Amino acid sequence: MRILLVEDEEDLGLAIKQVLVSKKYIVDWIKEMDTLMLWLTKSRNQRPLISTPNSELRTQTTL
Repeated sequence: MRILLVEDEEDLGLAIKQVLVSKKYIVDWIKEMDTLMLWLTKSRNQRPLISTPNSELRTQTTL
């Protein structure tokens, strides 16, 4: 599963990314708002992360 991490604090972002990668997630980490806006504009086929009733996170992709 692929997760978009948006965090501008270097230490916190690195810690979160390391945990997610250790759980076998693919992590795209964006640190700046301008980069996020560009990513969102170019990734129209990506839907945001959603929380399921059992607290799992997943993303849905339209092909």
